[in-house]
Amino acid sequence: QQVGGGGGRGEKDREEVSSLSLPPSLPFSPSPALTSTSTVTATTSSTTFTTRAQRDYGRREGGEGQAGLKLLLRWVDDFLFISTTKEEAVKYLKKLSIGMDAFKCRLNTKKTRTNFDCVLRGESLPKFDSAWVHWCGLKINSTTLKVLRDYDRYSNQSMYNITTIHVRSQPRDFVPRLQRDLCSKLEAVFIDEEGNGRIIARLNVYQAAYFVGLRYHCFVDRWCGGCAKKAAKESHFHDIKVIAKNAYAYMRASIHHSVVDIRTTLCRREMLCMTYRGFLDAMQREKEFHTTTIRHVREALCKLTSSAASQPPDITHTPINYESIYSSKANSSLHRIRLN
Repeated sequence: QQVGGGGGRGEKDREEVSSLSLPPSLPFSPSPALTSTSTVTATTSSTTFTTRAQRDYGRREGGEGQAGLKLLLRWVDDFLFISTTKEEAVKYLKKLSIGMDAFKCRLNTKKTRTNFDCVLRGESLPKFDSAWVHWCGLKINSTTLKVLRDYDRYSNQSMYNITTIHVRSQPRDFVPRLQRDLCSKLEAVFIDEEGNGRIIARLNVYQAAYFVGLRYHCFVDRWCGGCAKKAAKESHFHDIKVIAKNAYAYMRASIHHSVVDIRTTLCRREMLCMTYRGFLDAMQREKEFHTTTIRHVREALCKLTSSAASQPPDITHTPINYESIYSSKANSSLHRIRLN
C-alpha cells in the first residue's frame, strides 16, 4: 500500500525531495495498493498536525509483530504510504482523518488517491489514473515500485518558462548551474538496480541528461541572442564533458553516503555515453545552433563505443538494448517539452 501527497509546492521544493531513498529490497506484494493524501490548511498548523500524526502512527503501529511491511514518507503535508497489505493502508487513512478538527485541518479528499477501492467517511476516494503515481517530483510505479523523475509535469510547456537565465551570463557561467541540475537528478534512489532494474536505472540517467541538454540550449540561445550562425561556430563540448564527469563522481558519492544498500553496475564509460547521448538528442532538436558541438560530441561517442566494443563481454548480465532507452516512446514526455 502506498500513500503519497500532492500539494502546491514550488519547483525548488520538488527538486529537493529527490534525496529520499526508498528501501530497495522490501518484498512488496505483486500488486500493491496506493493512496495519496493531502491536507488543506495553513502551513504551520498542517505541519504540526502531520508531524504528530506521523509520530503517533509509527508509535502505535510500529511493533515488530505487526503483519506486513509498511513505509511512511512525508514532504510537509504530502504523504506517501506504502504497505504490503490493503488493510494497513485503510487503517492509516482512518487514523489520519481522526482529530483533524482539533488542528483546524481537514483531509483533502479531492487530492487523495488510492489504487484500490476505498470509502472514507461515506465518500469514495478517487483512484490513480494510471499505474504510475506522481508524488513530489517522483514517478513511482504502483506495481513494481520502480522510481523515475516526473517529467510529465513539463509536457507541453516551454523550457524557457521553467529556466531562469541572467541576461548578462556567458556560456561558461552556465556550467555550474547545469552540473547542479544534472546531479540533483542522479540521486542514489534513481540508479539503484535492485529496486529499479538495469533498464530503468539507465533510463533515469539518459532522461536527466536530455532534460539538462534542453536547458543548455536555452542558455546558448539566450547568449547568442537567437543567432544560430553565431552559436554554431562555438563548441561547448569541453563544458559538457566536465558536467558528465562530475555527475558520475557525484553519483558514486551519493551511493557511498546512502543510508541503504544501493547496487548498480553503471561504469564511468557507460555513464559518459548516456550523458553524451542525452545532450546530443536534445541539441538535435535545434541543431543549427549546435553544429560544432554536435560534431565533437559524436566523435567522443564513437571513441567510447568503440573502446567498449573491444572489451570482453560481461557474461554475468544480459546485454542492454540501449535503443529502447533512447526511443521516443520511452521519452515521450521529454519530447513534448517545447523550445519556443
